[in-house]
This record gives sequence, structure tokens and C-alpha cells, in this order.
Amino acid sequence: MCKLRAFLCLLVCVVLFSTASLAENCFTINVDTLNPALLNDDAYVQAHLTAQTQGLRVLKSISDSNELAARVRLTIRQTETDTVIFDKNYGYIGGNFDSGDIYL
Repeated sequence: MCKLRAFLCLLVCVVLFSTASLAENCFTINVDTLNPALLNDDAYVQAHLTAQTQGLRVLKSISDSNELAARVRLTIRQTETDTVIFDKNYGYIGGNFDSGDIYL
């Protein structure tokens, strides 16, 4: 549980997310497809974690069963100022986690 929370926190800390665009759809980040070893690589972040949309959605496979739930908390920080811009405790989630559309 702590590893998941720490990984999600690390993930959203490196997201360089701009809300200047007028696009109506959300940028989806599937945590399971990311390479954690490259999260500090600017080119990787630009290619996989940056988008010009107003919304964001985070997906993560928690377990193969709804009976094996884990506590999920999603925190998004603005990298430059280390300011928390989104923080939500989703409680216990089993199966697949979907943050839903988040508009910042």
C-alpha cells in the first residue's frame, strides 16, 4: 500500500501539466505503462506525462480481485513551486483504480 501511494505521489510530482488549452478531453495517465526509471528524464516526461488538456485522469491496476483492496490517495503537485494543487483520498480500491476526470 505504501509503495503504491509513494509511486503515485512521485508520478504526479513530475507531471508537467498545463491547463492553458481549451480542449475538452482529459489526458489519461496509465501508471502501469510508465517506466519509473525514466521519471526524471525530461524527454520521457515530455513524451508520456505532458499534454495540453484541461483535464487529467489517472488509471492504475491495484489487484486482480476486488477483494484485495488498497488505500489510494492521489496528490498532484506543481513541480516548480511544490504547491499541492489536488489531493484526494479515494479510500480502499480493489481491482482497477480510476481517478475520474480531474480538472485543475
